Amino acid sequence: MSTPSKESHKQSSHAIASLDDPCLYINREISLLQFNWRVLEEALDASQPLLERVKFLSIFASNLDEFFMIRVSGLIRQVKEGVLSAPPDGMSPLEQLANIRQTLTAHLTRQEACWHEDLLPKLRDLGIHICTYDALSRTEHEALRSKFEREIFPALTPWAVDAVHPFPHISNLSLNLAVIVKNDEHGERFARLKIPDMFPRLILIPDDKIPDADSHLSPPSPSLVRFVWIEDLVAANLDMLFPGL
Repeated sequence: MSTPSKESHKQSSHAIASLDDPCLYINREISLLQFNWRVLEEALDASQPLLERVKFLSIFASNLDEFFMIRVSGLIRQVKEGVLSAPPDGMSPLEQLANIRQTLTAHLTRQEACWHEDLLPKLRDLGIHICTYDALSRTEHEALRSKFEREIFPALTPWAVDAVHPFPHISNLSLNLAVIVKNDEHGERFARLKIPDMFPRLILIPDDKIPDADSHLSPPSPSLVRFVWIEDLVAANLDMLFPGL
């Protein structure tokens, strides 16, 4: 029966020690970003159906929301608490944050170009328009204001922030408007307005060719469907929430 030589024992010890080499490991946070890049690639793929590409772009953004809410906030907390230890990949919390910024700068540039230069024009070609509020006609403003007053306004509750009212809790993944109001007596005041998630992010613009243009039940024109972002609609009608300001 043979016994291992000293040389083979040294090689075995060296192989075990090499598992501590950071180059053998992939950083967890960067790995998640690379996975999300694969999602973005599906949105960039022109062979995919158009609405599927829009869906993948939405998933990419949703994944990033969760990534910042959990992963990035955790790294920032580690930096604030002075954590110096690094995971097996050897990247400190500060190095991870720097790498995340560098990686996402490229990813977000591609995402923005995909949406504005590729998907939006193709959606318009099919009669699906996502409009800015200022680009709408006066008649459309009036119809949307009526819809806002009837359906959205009752669910909104502004929250003032001053010496008496502390800054409110902001729910994760919630949509909020930061509002500055002013009057002669009190000067400028800050308020937070949360838009409940019971409403869709895109609001259908009523078709003025339909008699009951204000009704959300009215079917859109088959050749043209137009939307406006709900935050733009709310922002354009803040005078209802802050009368006289």
